[in-house]
Amino acid sequence: MNQYQMGDIFKKISEKENHVFKDDVAYSPNTKFQIETEDGYKDVITMITKTDYPAIIKGTLNNKEYKTNVSKKHRIKLENGRFEFVYNLKKGDELYNINGSIIIDSVEILPEKETVYDITVDDDKHEYTDAEGFVHHNTFGIKKVLTEMLGEYGEGPRGKWAFYEGLNTSGFGLFKLLLLNKKKLIVFDDSDSIWKDKDMINMMKIVTSDSGDRTISWTSGATANVALMSKSQREDYEMDYVQEIMDDPNTKMKPPSSFNFEGQMINISNLPANKFDNAIKSRAIFINVYLAQRDVLRRMATIKRLQGASDAKIEKLLTMLDPEAMDALKGIGKYGGEVKYVTPEIARKNKIMNMRSLDIAESLLDAGVKNLEHMVSMYA
Repeated sequence: MNQYQMGDIFKKISEKENHVFKDDVAYSPNTKFQIETEDGYKDVITMITKTDYPAIIKGTLNNKEYKTNVSKKHRIKLENGRFEFVYNLKKGDELYNINGSIIIDSVEILPEKETVYDITVDDDKHEYTDAEGFVHHNTFGIKKVLTEMLGEYGEGPRGKWAFYEGLNTSGFGLFKLLLLNKKKLIVFDDSDSIWKDKDMINMMKIVTSDSGDRTISWTSGATANVALMSKSQREDYEMDYVQEIMDDPNTKMKPPSSFNFEGQMINISNLPANKFDNAIKSRAIFINVYLAQRDVLRRMATIKRLQGASDAKIEKLLTMLDPEAMDALKGIGKYGGEVKYVTPEIARKNKIMNMRSLDIAESLLDAGVKNLEHMVSMYA
């Protein structure tokens, strides 16, 4: 089996698949290859490049020198089983190695940042072993992020978006969610609790702003005050916090008190337009969608056909709900002329037909009830 340095692997994949790696953007290679772990060879499922300070760790075991080239914010396994950031290591610490415990002789962090490489292994441990026997941690553990941190993660192009359905959270919970997805497109579907809380609405005003930096802040004892830090120090702290969350979702490490949101947002909701703050509507592309009644009827008929209902049955059901329903399917009569949109005002004044209406009518029809049309008019 061929063995390569990490940088060489990235170069080969880049050339073979005509892919240009971009920092902090995960890439799922089409070429299948494996890396050694303590549990045998495992598939590599994503690759990622970053910019960081290179580091060289040297240690000794039985008078033999061992060396590994990593980066400042990389995590490596200690003899006690924990993973520690390289920048926290010092001479005398013990590193785990498949050949035995390695006593660190020196940790050298180089002064110039370079491109560094990392991968995600298809394994729940999120660990891999290098040629020297040191055990490393995935910096970008996608599966762990999916199951323990982000909930349902949108599988968009190279993991660029996150999807949340029916989200029920607090203001502080939304703050952390935005931080963890600060560079992604976030899609909220039926997450109406966001729009009922003043703190969350104020955060969303910042998210949808189109002027300058979108700095989101949460100042309390639950956050680490980063106001006096330099820009690079704040960015380093953010990365450390996200990495800590990946490794331990219950970590006691505090999120930074502020960060710049660089992503985008799509919100899908059934709430009426007047339930959204005017500032939100003015800053976002706000689309208030009403279906025309004829389109509702056509969609109902299409769904029933897909469910296997005959055209004769569909015609009977729709006609019981609306005597002119079949005209809607043909695009004639009043449904072929003036388009009647089902606005909230109309919906409040009239009992609007929908799939529930059609399902109730079908159940009554299949049950063979007497006075079918009357029962449908009452209950459907």
